[in-house]
Amino acid sequence: GTLNLSGNALTSSGALTVTPAAGSNLNIALATTGDLVVNTNQLYVDTSAGNIGIGTSAPGSRLDVVGGAAHIMSDAGTANIGYATTPGSLYIQQDLEVDGNVYLGDAIADTLTVAGSLNLAGGAIYSGPVTITTTHAGALIVRQESSGTQIFNVDTAAGNVGVGSAVPAARLDIQGGDLHVGTGT
Repeated sequence: GTLNLSGNALTSSGALTVTPAAGSNLNIALATTGDLVVNTNQLYVDTSAGNIGIGTSAPGSRLDVVGGAAHIMSDAGTANIGYATTPGSLYIQQDLEVDGNVYLGDAIADTLTVAGSLNLAGGAIYSGPVTITTTHAGALIVRQESSGTQIFNVDTAAGNVGVGSAVPAARLDIQGGDLHVGTGT
């Protein structure tokens, strides 16, 4: 191939290969006002802000990935985090551990959907209302951990609440124990 240097442009008629010596880095030094750009927006390094964009020429954070799938691979080459089937979603294949707060959604209408079990451990603190909406008759069931026995059951189809009853037969169905009504002293 031919390598041409004309003004500020370096062009090659074939693939351009730069091979540093073994154990050496390939360093590209840019002025703080110059950016590194590969094919307009395939890879964009904003040197003044320190941001990197893939698929965007205007990265607004340390790493912006726009369009297509993004995968973070384990050492075995298996995708642990990837792009879900819905654009704008994130798929996590294995465990997600967060040391800090997790915020889901940005409006009252946002929804958390859990397919499978939801376990709340530790000192769970809730501020604001908790709404459970379901089309299933057993909307809210509290079980004893060791035996799996239902302690509390809200039957949304019949509108009944059971304490110690898996199938509450009345608006309030208390089984297997005493009912205590006190003054709260």
